[in-house]
Amino acid sequence: WLNQGISGETSAGLLNRLELLDQTQPEVIFVMIGINDLIRGIKDETLLANQQLIIRYLQRVHPQAQIVVQSVLPHSAEKATWQGRDRLLEIPNRRIRDINQRLKAIAKAEGVIYLDLYP
Repeated sequence: WLNQGISGETSAGLLNRLELLDQTQPEVIFVMIGINDLIRGIKDETLLANQQLIIRYLQRVHPQAQIVVQSVLPHSAEKATWQGRDRLLEIPNRRIRDINQRLKAIAKAEGVIYLDLYP
């Protein structure tokens, strides 16, 4: 078990540090990334392109691993108390649903599992 999640990380940040895991031999890799991109104003197309690059990198470096791409979770920012929640409130959940549909298509095209966690 190796959790490499970092609070506030973006898809570009994850992409830039994937090589740190090159020497591992995972059986399954779960990828959940995206909401921080949206909070920071990164375009949907950039987020999705980075997701595809992450998938391809993991497939190349860890061909033995099953890759599971998880959906971007919706938010309930109106209940959030942390500083900066106003940026989250600006992201409609319908946008997240659209991104998830596109992410599902990418996962299918790349031959990896898509896990829909959107309630």
